[in-house]
This record gives sequence, C-alpha cells and structure tokens, in this order.
Amino acid sequence: MSEIRLLYIENGTRDEPLVCSLRHHDLQDTSLRFEALSYRWGTEKSDSPLHCHGRGQRIQLSLDSALRRLRLQDRTRILWVDAICISQDDDTEKEHQIQLMRQIYKQASRVLIWI
Repeated sequence: MSEIRLLYIENGTRDEPLVCSLRHHDLQDTSLRFEALSYRWGTEKSDSPLHCHGRGQRIQLSLDSALRRLRLQDRTRILWVDAICISQDDDTEKEHQIQLMRQIYKQASRVLIWI
C-alpha cells in the first residue's frame, strides 16, 4: 500500500491564519504533483494554530514559519510535510510512512528546505 496524505495550504498572506486540508493520494499515481518540505524540527510551538478541516492544531514554530513563507497568495500549494501528513499518534502508520519517505522525496516535483 502506498497511500499518503498531502497538505493543501490555502492561499493567503503571511499574517493571515494558516488554513489547510489533508487529502489522501496513491503515491503510485504518476500524475500526482506535490512538493516535499524538509525543515528543522524543534520543540517550541507556534502561538497561531494551523486550521485543518475546521480544527486548530498547534505546530512547531519552525514549521509555522516555513508554511507562512511558502504559502502562495494566489493559489493553493500542495506539500508533503512529515509532521502533518503522517499521524504522529499512530506508531504503525509512522513505521509504514517512514518506509515510504525515500519514494515520497523522489517523486516530489521539488524538495524545499527550510533551515
């Protein structure tokens, strides 16, 4: 099974709330277009939540900064971000998704790095 979640970040400015949705996709779909984000993990959480499917979720400050900077003003941006696209509370899913990470980064149209 090669199903992954992708993060659809709605357009907006850096100062507007981060609003997104998660959608399931088959990694075997060769028409799939997305970018993968690699960033520096940290423990400090952002004060502003990421709003996904109507629910607020506090994310790492470094990830919040990256998403705000990378968000497009005129259209939705599709990203794969490990901390959001992999359920961090499900060890079985994490193990499976970690095995797919090489393929995820290889299939991404671009890999974005945020330090």
